[in-house]
Amino acid sequence: MVLPDYEKGSIVNLMSSLAVGLGSESPYKTLDIIDEKKLERSENVILLVLDGIGYEYLKEKGKDTVLYENLRGKITSVFPSSTASAIPTFFTGYAPRQHAVTGWYMFLKEVGVVSTILPFKPRFGDRSLRELGVDISSILSSRSLMSGIDRKTIDVTLGKLKDSAFNSFYAGDRKGFSSLKGLFSILEKLVKSGDKKRYIKAYWNGFDSIAHEKGVNSISTRMST
Repeated sequence: MVLPDYEKGSIVNLMSSLAVGLGSESPYKTLDIIDEKKLERSENVILLVLDGIGYEYLKEKGKDTVLYENLRGKITSVFPSSTASAIPTFFTGYAPRQHAVTGWYMFLKEVGVVSTILPFKPRFGDRSLRELGVDISSILSSRSLMSGIDRKTIDVTLGKLKDSAFNSFYAGDRKGFSSLKGLFSILEKLVKSGDKKRYIKAYWNGFDSIAHEKGVNSISTRMST
């Protein structure tokens, strides 16, 4: 069992470093391995979330990659350590005990249904709760970390998720892609365009998706990186 280390190193501390470095604040300690002053001076700060690719995997199978070459240290995730709980942390800067998204399936007492919270749909059925008249702001209350950042912020994610109720609630300016190549193409264009300072959060689920289906040690999963 690997428990999150909210004192010395987890993704909430990573987000704290980003918040402090970009002109906001956080109730959590910052990471020792990140220089917030360097973030402040940077024209573009990109948080690239590669879902499912962890420290041990990089050590074992990623030694010939640019990710391993630039590895700075090891941090933990959140509890529960699932995508559904971690994604809101990347938006809000808070742990699940504060942002209250504790799993993929959640009972929403406000509307009396079990939901898949990130797509914001009932567990059974394909219509979103937004289409059924439910305001997501009545369910989620944590602020977005982006709201306190002193620069232009952009969220880059899968095209099918870009305008979901969840992403729309937390992210203002959003860009969508359909492939890993498309993701990096968007990042390149954003970095090269204009002279405004930017904070860009980008999310890729390809590795995690294939790992769930084929297993983390499968050839298909390794090819996805």
